[in-house]
Amino acid sequence: MNCENIKNSMAIHLKGKHRHPDFEYDFPAGSFDYPTSAPFDQPAPLDTDTGGNGQIKRQLMDDTTEEFVMRQFKLHSQFTERQSQTVMFAVVGYSVTAAGGSNVRFNFRHSARNNVRGLDERNWDFPFASVESPDFECSSDQDYLDYFFWTETVENLEWVARDDIRIMLSRIATDDSGNLTGDYGLVDFKIIVPLQRMN
Repeated sequence: MNCENIKNSMAIHLKGKHRHPDFEYDFPAGSFDYPTSAPFDQPAPLDTDTGGNGQIKRQLMDDTTEEFVMRQFKLHSQFTERQSQTVMFAVVGYSVTAAGGSNVRFNFRHSARNNVRGLDERNWDFPFASVESPDFECSSDQDYLDYFFWTETVENLEWVARDDIRIMLSRIATDDSGNLTGDYGLVDFKIIVPLQRMN
């Protein structure tokens, strides 16, 4: 596994007279590790799907058993200090067996530590906090990729620049009765973080 599977997209967004750069962390299928200790001991296995024009990697997430992928990364040194700004989470994937009216939901867990937090906050073995996504409707067309996005504020995440962050992603039951039956194939997971304003 390539431990440097983190890509800097540095997409620059224009807002008035100021530029607000974003930094994108990209975690494709196959770049993840798997937790092995309870209650997070069910991995979302890596799988290869073969079509008529090649193959695609995916992590299979079950509809009845919560299965996990995990990573860790260093938060950008220019991560914003503005508490009202938002971090965006993005899932790219597709239903292994497409069906109309089917939904999925995800749980993003995170645990952040940093040497500027104080000696009492450097212990890496710190509990995870959760950011659940809303329910998302999957494409009813077989092998069509879904692009799902949700956000959380910097204030609620409590992240600070240069944090060392452990993350886990899982699929959880939807709030309605339309939970997708069978596996969902996670192709890519992205975290897009706001950086300090460039004047």
